[in-house]
Amino acid sequence: PGFPYPTAATTAAAFRGAHLRGRGRTVYGAVRAVPPTAIPAYPG
Repeated sequence: PGFPYPTAATTAAAFRGAHLRGRGRTVYGAVRAVPPTAIPAYPG
């Protein structure tokens, strides 16, 4: 919703969901693996 990159939206949703589960560390690595072009699309 409002994300220029569908992948970023999916990553953000997965990140938030995993973070709530206490698995933020695993997803954090996945987020860092996202191309720099998608980083600005992530809402802080």
